[in-house]
Amino acid sequence: MAATAAVIMAAMAASSEVTARAATLLVMCGAKTEASRVALVRNRGADRVVVETMAAHGGHLVVALAGCSALRNLLTAASNRVPLVRAGAGRAVVAAMAAHAGAAKVARSGCVTLMWMAEEISNCVPLVRDARAGAAVVAVMAAHAGDVGVAGAGLRALWNLSAAGDNQVPLVRDAGAARAVVAAMTAHAGDAEVARAGSRALWNLAVPVDNHIPLVQDASAGRALVAAMAAHAGEVDVARSGCAALMLMAVEPTNGVPLVRDAGAGRAVVAAMAAHGGDVEVARGGSRALWNLSVTGDNCVPLMLAGAARAVVAAMAAHRGDAVVAVAGNRVFRNLAGAATNRVALVRDVGAGRAVVAAMAAHTDDVLVVCTGCTALMWMAEEPTNCVPLVRDTSAGVIVVAAMAAHAGNVEVAHAGSHALWNLSAPADNHVPLVRDAGAAHAVVAAMAAHGDNASVARAGCNMLWNLSEAADNRVPLARDAEAGRAVVAAMAAHASDNRDVARAGCGALRNLAVAADNRVPLVRDAGAGRAVVAALAAHTDNVEVARAGCTALVWMAEELANCVPLERDAGAGFAVVAVMAVHGGDAGVAVAGSRALWNLSAAADNQVPLVRDAGAGHAVVAAMAAHGENVEVARAGCSALWNMVAAADNRVPLVRDAGAGAAVLAALMAHGHADLEVAVAGCGALCGMLDDAGNKPALSAAGAAVVVEACLAAHSADDRMSVLASDALARLSE
Repeated sequence: MAATAAVIMAAMAASSEVTARAATLLVMCGAKTEASRVALVRNRGADRVVVETMAAHGGHLVVALAGCSALRNLLTAASNRVPLVRAGAGRAVVAAMAAHAGAAKVARSGCVTLMWMAEEISNCVPLVRDARAGAAVVAVMAAHAGDVGVAGAGLRALWNLSAAGDNQVPLVRDAGAARAVVAAMTAHAGDAEVARAGSRALWNLAVPVDNHIPLVQDASAGRALVAAMAAHAGEVDVARSGCAALMLMAVEPTNGVPLVRDAGAGRAVVAAMAAHGGDVEVARGGSRALWNLSVTGDNCVPLMLAGAARAVVAAMAAHRGDAVVAVAGNRVFRNLAGAATNRVALVRDVGAGRAVVAAMAAHTDDVLVVCTGCTALMWMAEEPTNCVPLVRDTSAGVIVVAAMAAHAGNVEVAHAGSHALWNLSAPADNHVPLVRDAGAAHAVVAAMAAHGDNASVARAGCNMLWNLSEAADNRVPLARDAEAGRAVVAAMAAHASDNRDVARAGCGALRNLAVAADNRVPLVRDAGAGRAVVAALAAHTDNVEVARAGCTALVWMAEELANCVPLERDAGAGFAVVAVMAVHGGDAGVAVAGSRALWNLSAAADNQVPLVRDAGAGHAVVAAMAAHGENVEVARAGCSALWNMVAAADNRVPLVRDAGAGAAVLAALMAHGHADLEVAVAGCGALCGMLDDAGNKPALSAAGAAVVVEACLAAHSADDRMSVLASDALARLSE
């Protein structure tokens, strides 16, 4: 103020009118109280006087300086800001700055005055749009690039002007504000005020998506922020603004790699979080910045090497009660775990699993925290060696189950939780603890019931139950207590027809549950498991994995004799098995499972004729034995199935004459009978059954059955079963 008065007094001799005008303005500069400043505008028309004086005599340096000084003084009263801008004060200052572009004092004073006008948010858009204040500030910053005072004042003006959302794109696109800010921060890198104001201005300018690419790829704003954060590491305001601005710029996917690789944004954020660990705003902005930077896959390993995970773990521990930090931290871990090489280190070395579990425990009622936490755990558990430590050491299973219970109606939590439990349940060591201690089965079954229309929940649930039911100790509790069988059947009914993964996993889960003898009848009779498997096989006949899983499930259900007739008569199991065996004739897994299923189904006398006559089971078994003659398991199952089928008198001639069963059995005995007792016993038993019909004897004799049986008997003469069956077959052949 004193300097301005000296300039005015020195110019009084030059022009009496200018002197008078300047003196008037100088009086306004002398108002010392809020009330006097308001009174000058409200009662004495100071706003009009200043604007008119600057318009008429602004070409005189003394008037320009005095006008800016007067306005700055009046603007310190908040209630004057809107009236002054409405009166044209913004235009007057911009005109003065243009008229005296070479005068650093006018540039500094004008920028400070505009900054005060823009303290009122409703003034910002008129100042930029109508008075072109942004362009004026950028122009004087360029003209006086070496003047730290102009730089600081200009940055503070741009900071305030850019607070209005409608100004942010025009300031970058039309006024060149981004380049001006970066240039000032670069030229005055050692000045903390420049760093502070520049970082805040860039934070504001980075809000709209349309500015992200220009800021990073054209103006190098990322590099400027990183440099400021390094040069002023102890300044918390610079850290806050820098992290927040980088967070916003990193929303644009194509900015991610340049920010991390070229600008060093990852290391800068990590350093800021370490230097200001107790500041929640730095923790929030830093965690969010790392979240956005880690969305780009190519950044995940470099960010891990830069210490991003450790920084987030520390922030989550220091600010455990802050949900914003928790959500952002969970998302960082989810992204970093997307890179397979990061997963072990995240859990073993950094403690990310514990951090996520702690955040979920602290914010159980926050749906976003628990949802992002479940997702992070899911990705960490993509690495099998992480799963046991996560369940055993961090109680990840327990916390996921708690989250699913607390937010049972939320499909996103159900989805994320089910997928996390699916991955965590992969290792055998987790199977029993997850069911017994964590209640994982009940949680997933509840999610599948609550969100029955969601295929992804169904897929994850069926796969998790498939995993958990691998443990023998889990099978009965899963079916009896958690009603896993019903849940799987319901999921398959809703989704198996159009979702191959649900079909395959559902069949796998039902297969495992049916291994427990106590589950077999309830699964078929009460849960409808047989129908579900048959429907899956019919819907995905062309898929070999569904075929294997479905046939194997039917094998175990049909281990219970009481199930066999309902499976064949009511569910159509025989037809389904024969169909997939025909489609996948070259697959040994389908051949083995299909033949075993038909073997068990044909144990029921009431099934034997329908299986052969209606379903074509004899032809299917013979074809499998021919296609996989070298496979001893196919030979065992095939011979055993045919042995059951020939127990029905009506089947004996058609099987030998039409299906070629005799030749198939003899081929199996020749290939495996000498080395495998089960093939020898089942093959000789099947031949005995065929020979119960005398009409089959000529064909079997001509095929050399006696020689084959004698060879098998010689190889297994010590086995009582073999002795009885072989002797019986030879006797019949010799009659």
